[in-house]
Amino acid sequence: MRPCRHYFSQEGCRYAENCRYSHDESLRQQFDENDTEQRHVDASRPSYEYCEEVTIPTENLKYLIGINGNTLRSINEKFGTYNERFLTVDDTQETFTLKLYGNSKDALQKASEAMRNVVGVKSKEERKIRSDYVINELDINTRAVKVLAACNILNKGTPRHLSEKIIRNVVSTVRFVRPQRLLHFFVSSTNGDREKLEVVSKIISQLQGVQAIVFCEQKRVEAFANVGGVQRLTKHFNGVKPKFLYRSMTKEMRMKNLEEFKNGVENEFGLKERLLVTNEDYAKLARKTVIPYVNLVINLNVPRDEFYVIQSLVAGRQGTVGISVQFVSQQDAAKFNEVRKLVHFEEFTNEEDLRDAVLQLSYDTKDHPLTPPDAEPPADWREHLNDPKPKGSQFNRH
Repeated sequence: MRPCRHYFSQEGCRYAENCRYSHDESLRQQFDENDTEQRHVDASRPSYEYCEEVTIPTENLKYLIGINGNTLRSINEKFGTYNERFLTVDDTQETFTLKLYGNSKDALQKASEAMRNVVGVKSKEERKIRSDYVINELDINTRAVKVLAACNILNKGTPRHLSEKIIRNVVSTVRFVRPQRLLHFFVSSTNGDREKLEVVSKIISQLQGVQAIVFCEQKRVEAFANVGGVQRLTKHFNGVKPKFLYRSMTKEMRMKNLEEFKNGVENEFGLKERLLVTNEDYAKLARKTVIPYVNLVINLNVPRDEFYVIQSLVAGRQGTVGISVQFVSQQDAAKFNEVRKLVHFEEFTNEEDLRDAVLQLSYDTKDHPLTPPDAEPPADWREHLNDPKPKGSQFNRH
C-alpha cells in the first residue's frame, strides 16, 4: 500500500478512514527513504551502450509498474536493463514512451518484449495477425503454396527437394475457400436487451424468413434459454423458436439442438427457418466444419476483434451474401473501435439503411438447398454419442 500524499500535507485527506491509501507515518518515511535511494541511483546511473524506446498504452501502464514498481523492476533485473525514471504520466495521451537502456541489443529486445507482454501490446498484435489471416485466408494460403512450389523447384537436385507426393499431401491440408461477401452494420444502443430486440424485430420484418445465429456472452446465452427468454426471442424473431448451445449443456442435448437447428422448420415460402443462440465457441467450430446455412448474424455484445471476424464469417456461405449486425453500447465503444480498424461498417438507424442489403440475400429452401448434406451434425451422431471427444472444440461432434 502507498502512503497518502494529502494526509501528510497542510490540506489533509478529505477521505479520512475511507481513504484507499495509508495514513501510517512509518510507511511514509519508508517511501521517502526509497525515493532518496532512487534519486541517488539516477544520479549515479552508469552509461549504457544501447537505448530503445518502448511505446505502451497509457491506460495499461499500471500493469507494467505493478505494486510499488515491482513488475518493472523485476524485468530490468532479469535482463540487466534500466529504464529512465518518470515522475508523471499524461493521462490525456493514448500512449506513453518509456526509454530503456542496456549493454546489448538482445537484452533490450527481450526486456522490451517482456514489458509489451505485461501490458497486452504483444497479445493485441497477435490478435491482429490472426484476424488478418481470417479475412485474407485464401490469398495468404495461395501465396504460401506458390512460394513452397517455387522453393521446391530451386531445391531440385538437392536433399531438400520434396517429392510430388509430399507436395500434394502438404497442399491437401491447406484451405482454399473463397470468402463470402459480408455486409457489416452497427447499431448504437443501450446495454439492455429490450432495445436491442426491438431493433432485431425491425430487421427480421424485412426478411423472407429467419436463417440466423445470435452471438452473445456465455452467461447471456444461458439466461435466454429459460422459458421467459425463449418466449422473448421467439416473439422478436417472427415466431421462430431458438435453439441454444452453451458449455454446461450435456453432449446429447447439444447434438439434439444442433440437429433441430440444421433441419429447421419450413415456412410458407418453402424456407427452412432456423435460429441458434450461442457464443464464440460455435464460431470457432464453424471455421473447421460445415455448418447449416444462415444469412444473418446478430452480435448482441462486442466481442474481441478477432472473434468478431470469425463470428461474422458464419453468415452467407456457399458463395452468397451475408449480413452481420453489431450492437454497440457506450461501455463497448473502445472495443468496437478496435473492430472497426479491421472491418468497414455502415450504421443502422432505420429499415431504409438495410433495404439494399436485404435484397441481396439468398435463402436455404426446399427447392434450392444451401445447407450441404454433410453439415454438422452428421445423421449418425447418436451412434457416436459416447465416442471420445477430440481436442479443440466445445461443440465437436464426437
